Amino acid sequence: MLTAFYSLFLNLRVGSSGVDLFERHEVSGLKKLGLLFTGQYMAMSEVKGPPFEYPLEVRGELILKPDIWDDDKAKNDFRIAKEKRFDRIWVSATLPYIVNLLVGYIISVVYGDILFSIMSRMV
Repeated sequence: MLTAFYSLFLNLRVGSSGVDLFERHEVSGLKKLGLLFTGQYMAMSEVKGPPFEYPLEVRGELILKPDIWDDDKAKNDFRIAKEKRFDRIWVSATLPYIVNLLVGYIISVVYGDILFSIMSRMV
Protein backbone atom coordinates (compact mmCIF):
# COMPACT_ATOMS: atom_id res chain seq x y z
CA MET A 1 0.00 0.00 0.00
CA LEU A 2 2.77 2.44 0.86
CA THR A 3 4.57 1.62 -2.38
CA ALA A 4 1.53 2.75 -4.37
CA PHE A 5 1.54 6.13 -2.63
CA TYR A 6 5.30 6.36 -3.14
CA SER A 7 4.77 5.81 -6.88
CA LEU A 8 2.05 8.48 -6.85
CA PHE A 9 4.41 10.90 -5.09
CA LEU A 10 7.22 10.24 -7.60
CA ASN A 11 4.90 10.72 -10.56
CA LEU A 12 3.41 13.93 -9.18
CA ARG A 13 6.91 15.24 -8.53
CA VAL A 14 7.88 14.56 -12.15
CA GLY A 15 4.64 16.15 -13.34
CA SER A 16 5.15 19.23 -11.20
CA SER A 17 8.54 19.80 -12.84
CA GLY A 18 6.77 20.58 -16.11
CA VAL A 19 6.91 17.13 -17.73
CA ASP A 20 3.71 15.95 -19.43
CA LEU A 21 3.20 12.47 -17.99
CA PHE A 22 1.00 11.29 -20.85
CA GLU A 23 2.65 13.15 -23.72
CA ARG A 24 2.63 10.27 -26.22
CA HIS A 25 -0.72 8.71 -25.33
CA GLU A 26 -4.45 9.41 -25.21
CA VAL A 27 -5.49 7.77 -21.95
CA SER A 28 -8.79 7.67 -20.02
CA GLY A 29 -9.01 9.21 -16.56
CA LEU A 30 -9.27 5.84 -14.78
CA LYS A 31 -6.26 4.46 -16.63
CA LYS A 32 -4.28 7.61 -15.74
CA LEU A 33 -5.18 7.13 -12.09
CA GLY A 34 -4.15 3.47 -12.22
CA LEU A 35 -0.84 4.34 -13.85
CA LEU A 36 -0.09 7.07 -11.31
CA PHE A 37 -0.43 4.56 -8.46
CA THR A 38 1.11 1.46 -10.05
CA GLY A 39 3.70 2.71 -12.52
CA GLN A 40 6.54 5.19 -12.59
CA TYR A 41 7.30 7.65 -15.37
CA MET A 42 11.08 7.63 -15.23
CA ALA A 43 14.04 8.72 -17.28
CA MET A 44 15.36 6.10 -19.70
CA SER A 45 18.82 6.54 -18.19
CA GLU A 46 17.48 5.36 -14.80
CA VAL A 47 15.71 2.23 -16.09
CA LYS A 48 17.34 -0.96 -14.79
CA GLY A 49 15.18 -3.35 -16.80
CA PRO A 50 14.11 -6.88 -15.90
CA PRO A 51 13.75 -8.27 -13.26
CA PHE A 52 13.49 -4.91 -11.47
CA GLU A 53 11.34 -2.96 -13.94
CA TYR A 54 9.08 -3.91 -16.82
CA PRO A 55 7.74 -1.57 -19.51
CA LEU A 56 4.17 -0.33 -19.39
CA GLU A 57 4.54 1.20 -22.86
CA VAL A 58 4.24 -1.69 -25.28
CA ARG A 59 3.81 -1.35 -29.05
CA GLY A 60 2.82 2.32 -28.77
CA GLU A 61 0.17 1.95 -26.08
CA LEU A 62 0.05 2.15 -22.30
CA ILE A 63 -0.90 -1.01 -20.42
CA LEU A 64 -1.64 -1.52 -16.73
CA LYS A 65 -0.31 -5.07 -16.42
CA PRO A 66 3.24 -5.78 -17.55
CA ASP A 67 4.32 -9.16 -18.88
CA ILE A 68 6.75 -10.21 -16.15
CA TRP A 69 7.23 -13.71 -17.58
CA ASP A 70 9.10 -12.71 -20.73
CA ASP A 71 12.31 -10.81 -19.90
CA ASP A 72 13.51 -10.90 -23.52
CA LYS A 73 10.32 -9.19 -24.70
CA ALA A 74 10.70 -6.54 -21.98
CA LYS A 75 14.33 -5.91 -22.95
CA ASN A 76 13.25 -5.61 -26.58
CA ASP A 77 10.55 -3.06 -25.64
CA PHE A 78 13.13 -1.01 -23.74
CA ARG A 79 15.51 -1.24 -26.72
CA ILE A 80 12.78 0.03 -29.06
CA ALA A 81 12.08 2.94 -26.70
CA LYS A 82 15.78 3.83 -26.71
CA GLU A 83 15.90 3.65 -30.50
CA LYS A 84 12.92 6.02 -30.67
CA ARG A 85 14.93 8.32 -28.38
CA PHE A 86 12.33 8.49 -25.61
CA ASP A 87 13.54 10.62 -22.71
CA ARG A 88 11.12 8.96 -20.30
CA ILE A 89 9.06 5.77 -20.22
CA TRP A 90 6.36 4.27 -18.01
CA VAL A 91 7.62 1.24 -16.07
CA SER A 92 6.29 -1.07 -13.41
CA ALA A 93 8.59 -1.84 -10.49
CA THR A 94 8.26 -5.48 -9.51
CA LEU A 95 10.60 -6.40 -6.67
CA PRO A 96 9.50 -3.71 -4.19
CA TYR A 97 5.96 -5.09 -4.34
CA ILE A 98 7.23 -8.60 -3.72
CA VAL A 99 9.06 -7.41 -0.60
CA ASN A 100 5.90 -5.68 0.68
CA LEU A 101 3.84 -8.81 0.10
CA LEU A 102 6.39 -10.93 1.96
CA VAL A 103 6.46 -8.55 4.96
CA GLY A 104 2.64 -8.46 5.03
CA TYR A 105 2.49 -12.25 4.92
CA ILE A 106 4.98 -12.62 7.77
CA ILE A 107 3.06 -10.10 9.90
CA SER A 108 -0.23 -11.90 9.24
CA VAL A 109 1.28 -15.27 10.22
CA VAL A 110 3.01 -13.98 13.37
CA TYR A 111 0.53 -11.35 14.59
CA GLY A 112 -2.69 -11.85 12.66
CA ASP A 113 -4.95 -9.32 11.00
CA ILE A 114 -3.78 -5.84 12.02
CA LEU A 115 -6.85 -4.02 10.67
CA PHE A 116 -9.19 -6.36 12.56
CA SER A 117 -7.21 -5.77 15.76
CA ILE A 118 -7.43 -1.99 15.39
CA MET A 119 -11.15 -2.08 14.59
CA SER A 120 -11.96 -4.42 17.48
CA ARG A 121 -10.18 -2.09 19.93
CA MET A 122 -12.15 0.87 18.66
CA VAL A 123 -15.51 -0.79 19.34
